[in-house]
Order: sequence, then structure tokens, then C-alpha cells
Amino acid sequence: MPKLDGNVAEQVDKAESGSALIEEGTYEMVLEAVEATGRDGKPLVGAAGPYWKWTFVFAPDAARYAKRKQWVNTSLSADSAWKLKEHFDAFGVGADADTDDLVGKKCLVVIGTRTITQGDKAGDVVNTVKKLMPLDGVAAPAKGKGADTKAKKDLF
Repeated sequence: MPKLDGNVAEQVDKAESGSALIEEGTYEMVLEAVEATGRDGKPLVGAAGPYWKWTFVFAPDAARYAKRKQWVNTSLSADSAWKLKEHFDAFGVGADADTDDLVGKKCLVVIGTRTITQGDKAGDVVNTVKKLMPLDGVAAPAKGKGADTKAKKDLF
């Protein structure tokens, strides 16, 4: 039977579990990717229609949770326009911005917890992204053509 040597065993004992909950709070994180398609290349579609999957990661040099990731989906439905606006505002850009230009940029991510209510993991407590904010914590008016804050009836 295999056994870890002393140095490796010590590192494993000191390691933080990748599945341990991240403490609720506001963290500086880096946008790693925004995806509109799944692994199969097909558009991501949920109950409310198409959506984007945003992936955030703690910096490798973060004091806690280095390299841990958090995900949040944003529906592209008109009813969810406010959530997309929150995401673009967190980076100080208008909705006409190319998300590829946002990859690698930082924002504040408010992380909370929720209890899964259905399926095999029902009852499990998991992390959830509650909100995004600019690094200074103050939502500034977005820049660009999409910066108009007046309500628009048909957004999509």
C-alpha cells in the first residue's frame, strides 16, 4: 500500500480543502472567463432562456482561498437586465463592452451561502455569488453606449 512521505504528508495536512466553504464576505477577485456556450459548443440555455457563465478566481497570491473559483450565471432575459448591468458596472463599462476585454480585470465579489433544495445534493450548503461591485465599492456610472440608465422596454 502506498504512503505519503513526511514532507508531502505535512503539506497535505496544512492544505485547505478545495471544497470547504468560503467565508461569507466581500472579496477582490479576477474575472477568468465569460462563457456563452457549454462544453458541447451549444449555447447555454436555462428556464428563462440563454445565459452567460461568469468565472471568478482568487489571485494566486491571495492570503486566503488562493486560486479558488466562484461562478455566477446571468440570464439574458429582459427581466434580468438589472443583473447584467450590475456585472458591467462592477468593471466600470457599458453593456456594449466586449467581455473578452474584461477577462483578467478585478472587481469585488460578495460571496454568501445557500442550501441546495433539490436533487442529489439537496441539503448541502454551498457558496453563491450574491453581488458584484467596483473595486472601490461604489457603483459609478457605466461608460460607453450602454451607459444609458433610462429603462428600455425591449432590451433583447
